[in-house]
This record gives sequence, structure tokens and C-alpha cells, in this order.
Amino acid sequence: MGVKQSNPTISIILAVALVAAIGVVIYQGMSGGKTAASDAKALSISQWGVKGGYFGKNELKTSIDGKDLTLKSDASTKNSCDPDSFSKITKYEASDMIDDGSGSATKKVSDVFNEGSSAGEIKQIGDFYYIYTEAASPCVEGEDTDQANVDQTVVVNDTKEFFTSLEAL
Repeated sequence: MGVKQSNPTISIILAVALVAAIGVVIYQGMSGGKTAASDAKALSISQWGVKGGYFGKNELKTSIDGKDLTLKSDASTKNSCDPDSFSKITKYEASDMIDDGSGSATKKVSDVFNEGSSAGEIKQIGDFYYIYTEAASPCVEGEDTDQANVDQTVVVNDTKEFFTSLEAL
């Protein structure tokens, strides 16, 4: 009887698993043992029946105007930012008509969702559809414009993270 050779596929799988395990240990050591989820701030929108999370350092405040939700922080509101300089999340019913990218409200939001969105990022939660719209403009010119743009960018990123994690309460 001779010595049986090991299967190279099994050796490769074991090596990859070992490297992955070492990577997880190193990552947790560098992050103080915290996972990304433990660092997230939770935010619930009870009027809409949804919640989400974001990783920004600022506490966000909600502003609902009709179907539009805007998130802002104290830092972003103390500067001279134009209202269009903030991203927004819009809530729709399935039968609501929206612009499908052609410039007019020509399709039901449910159809746009089912076809793949050209109207921005869209997700369905329960019977409602939510569309994320990126900020249309930077903060206006004026005193402390640079800091205002920094504060506004942080809130835009937080709003995107919140939308990405949006789910039912």
C-alpha cells in the first residue's frame, strides 16, 4: 500500500477558510470588536411605518412635507443650505403616477418598480414604494460655504445609508 495523495481542492478550500478567519479576527481587533451594525444609529419614521439606520456622527431630524421625507442635522441647518441641497425619500402608493425618466408623470410607480427604475433608487415595503432622490444642488454661496457643503454632504450620505437599510417597523 502506498501513501494516498490529498485532494488539492480540499487543500485550497481549507487555505481560503483559514485566511478568511484570520481576516475576521484582524478586522474585529482593528474595529475594537464592534461590527458595522453595532455602530449604526437607528431612526424610525412612525408616520410611514418604516425604520432604517445610518452611520453618521450627527443625530438626524426628520421633516415630512406631503410625500417627501428629508433628513437634516443641526450642523446642516445652521448653514445657508438651499432646501434642494438635501436628498429626499418620497413615499408612493402603487397607483401613483411618476416620471419614468421621460419628463412627465406617465407610469404607475408599481410598473416602474417592476420594470427596473430609471427614476432613481426605488424599493417596495408593504403596499408602498419609496424612491430616493439625490440632492439637486450644493449649498448656496455665502458665509461658511465650505463648512456648509461638508455638513450637507454628510447628511446626504446618511440619507442614502438610511434609505438603503429602510424596512418595515
